Amino acid sequence: MKGVQMKKTGLIFLFLFVYTSFLFAGDFPKIKGFKQAGEVRTYSADNLWEYIDGGADMFIDYGFRNLRSCDFSSGEITVAIDVYNMVTPLNAFGIYTSERPPEVEKLKYGVEAVLSPPYQALLLKDVYYVKIDVLEGDLNEKNGVQLLQAVAAALPGSDTYPVVLGNLPATGKIAGSERFVKKAYLGLAELNNCVIADYAAGKEKFRYFFVNTTSGEETEKLWSHLVKKWQMKKIAGRPLLLKKVPYLGSVALVKNGGKIFGVSGVEKEDELLKKAGNLIDTKTVK
Repeated sequence: MKGVQMKKTGLIFLFLFVYTSFLFAGDFPKIKGFKQAGEVRTYSADNLWEYIDGGADMFIDYGFRNLRSCDFSSGEITVAIDVYNMVTPLNAFGIYTSERPPEVEKLKYGVEAVLSPPYQALLLKDVYYVKIDVLEGDLNEKNGVQLLQAVAAALPGSDTYPVVLGNLPATGKIAGSERFVKKAYLGLAELNNCVIADYAAGKEKFRYFFVNTTSGEETEKLWSHLVKKWQMKKIAGRPLLLKKVPYLGSVALVKNGGKIFGVSGVEKEDELLKKAGNLIDTKTVK
């Protein structure tokens, strides 16, 4: 029985490896309606700087595995399609939202996409972040949508947002404001892997976030570290940590459901503590 279980586990790992490596096992995927116009270019963490000098470090911070890039043409337009494998859907979501232009309509191709005529389009799907840059011609709504649909269809994986985004409180959340900061949220070295969203309550705007720790043990270790550095307070009999950040105001943290939740962007301390208290019984997901 043990041997059967080990065999099943091995098959699962093999499936996951094949699944995450599918795109990079052979040629660049076929993009319906577009013709490949050059050789496939491949980059790893060791040489990504050759392709995006000055931007490689941020991608590597977000867990970058590899990049496949290839030019495609259709009619009078030629584009470079860059497919970044970011290992996890959350990493891909993080780098996508960090580069997504503000105030741009979000389109439902893959998980999400944005079109910025006449030069660029971005797409998120599963572990893949895709940048499409125009080399010749102009990107417009018609050919841009056609291209985004074709690229989304060519990539394997899920079209849904990372499950962990469900940990963010729903009440008052500004749609589409979710993002993932891999390192030093608010410039604080101890706040890494933070999932954040903007909120509105009347005319007031603020942010809720949580630290996406991988286990209860990791959460407890981080909390113990923060207790030594942050100011301790109590709300509803539960511990709360408070820290003033230069030029950004105060940040409050609470522990709930095996994760650390926080609130920032609130000017008055009593209101900040009240909003932090609302996080104590927030339902959590994996």
